[in-house]
Amino acid sequence: MSPTGCWVRVSNFKGLTNAAIVEYENAHRLDDDPYVLGLLGHAYAVAGRTEEAHTLLAQFEQRYVETRSNAGEIAQVYVGLPASAIVQHNPEAWVGNI
Repeated sequence: MSPTGCWVRVSNFKGLTNAAIVEYENAHRLDDDPYVLGLLGHAYAVAGRTEEAHTLLAQFEQRYVETRSNAGEIAQVYVGLPASAIVQHNPEAWVGNI
């Protein structure tokens, strides 16, 4: 991981979530890497931007059903969500497909 990538992750975990979101969005524009999207989804969730986090979750869950990939990214986003948002999203819908 590049020094910039490390800074973004540290920023996210130190409470500089909005700065991290900007960097993750920029990274996503350069490369459609699911790992970056997982980090972005986590940052959205931590920042309270649950609608954006749920949008990414839906994409990851659909890919998981189709290809059995992105489980780690799904977990990253769920870890950042508050319990009320997790219940609202209904994680059992995709867990049953494991």
